[in-house]
Amino acid sequence: MAASYAENAVADFGGGMIRGLPAIRSHWTSFFADSAARLSWTMERAEVVTGTALGFTIGTYRGHAGSTDVAGPYFAVWQRQTDDRWLVLIDTAK
Repeated sequence: MAASYAENAVADFGGGMIRGLPAIRSHWTSFFADSAARLSWTMERAEVVTGTALGFTIGTYRGHAGSTDVAGPYFAVWQRQTDDRWLVLIDTAK
């Protein structure tokens, strides 16, 4: 998961802002430390903003960790890197 994020990414999954790749990596490491953890998403829309190195995806997700099931919408802003990879710059989910 962490390999999909830019070094300066920001995420908010409902528990406050997570700033930077090390903190985001820590979040996902903790989430997936639970062997029962599951996460899936369905992308409903993806677009590149004309004339920029930015794009976005919108969709829904479903997850499970511990004894909790979660589901809801997500929105992510992607940034094209100088090596042509697209990495997540902003990631939000409710």
